[in-house]
Amino acid sequence: MSNTVFVLGAGASKEAGAPLMADFLEVADEIRARKNLIGQYTLDRFNQIFEARGSLQSIFSKADLDIHNIESLFAAFEMIDLLGLDIAGADSKSLKSAMRDFITQTLELSIKYPTTKKSPESIGSIHPPVPYESFVDLIHKMISARISVSCITFNYDIALDFALQRSGTIDYCLNQVPAHHKAIPMMKLHGSLNWTRCEKCNSIRPYHLEELFKRRQFDIRDNGEITISISKRLNEMICCGEPLKCEPVIVPPTWNKTLYHQAISQVWHSAAKHLREAENIYVIGYSFPESDQFFKYLYALGTISNTILKRFWVFDPNPDLETRYKSLLGSTARSRFEYIRSTFKEATSALAYRLKLGDIHLS
Repeated sequence: MSNTVFVLGAGASKEAGAPLMADFLEVADEIRARKNLIGQYTLDRFNQIFEARGSLQSIFSKADLDIHNIESLFAAFEMIDLLGLDIAGADSKSLKSAMRDFITQTLELSIKYPTTKKSPESIGSIHPPVPYESFVDLIHKMISARISVSCITFNYDIALDFALQRSGTIDYCLNQVPAHHKAIPMMKLHGSLNWTRCEKCNSIRPYHLEELFKRRQFDIRDNGEITISISKRLNEMICCGEPLKCEPVIVPPTWNKTLYHQAISQVWHSAAKHLREAENIYVIGYSFPESDQFFKYLYALGTISNTILKRFWVFDPNPDLETRYKSLLGSTARSRFEYIRSTFKEATSALAYRLKLGDIHLS
């Protein structure tokens, strides 16, 4: 287990280009307007989501539901499926599938990866999005200082995966058998764009980025940017003798995750174990919404142990979250709590300074 656990939320990937949950629909609508960018199939899926959202407008006369927030909208579609309802001419199963495409394409087209190329003849390099390169540099300095590290993230995107895979090995904690002993544990609580599920054995299979780069050539230019689409290549993996579907594992951010429990429970179990052994917990860019009962109970029950918590530090530029986090913590943890108003990039350098790890590469 790790004595230091990072918990990353959407605020971390925001600096890499990913929209926050409250901005997601607006960014997706801008992508929808660029029809040549996404193709007819994806355009139809985007239109389906916006049409379904529009049909929910009528609920405002009887109930208060934030359909401007992608998490709330995703939760509404999950409940529509649970209740067997149909809206906007689409059945509930189709809506859930369209929502996954909607989230996947918006993230893959929003996050940019910087590129460099020394000469026209060279292959060139793809770099992690800002500021994940700095964050991974921090992690490696901590490991060099004999600080064991793991990451828990609520993000679906692969920006952190790219940064970690580029400089080492990732253990997604999907299996009982541990990965290489030097692999960095990375628990993606809500799934990932590079995971898909085998319908025969129900196992989740990750498409590791190193495999993607072996099979695909990218148009790399000096001082340029590219997007990485991995979801459409998930069928390059084989399980139980058949190609897997190009349907990423995306778990809705709702309390009721029963339908996804069997496939992804090992990730949640590992997250609880790492929290239990953690002496230091650093939360970056996670707004801890009041509706997120899942994390509240994961933290509360996962941290039951004899381990002495030394630090519970939260890094976020929003000053309104401090009180929310204090309500999560017990009396002992509150004495170890510190709220630092900073962005993700600022948090990496602040941690390096406070932990006396020296300067880090600021991308």
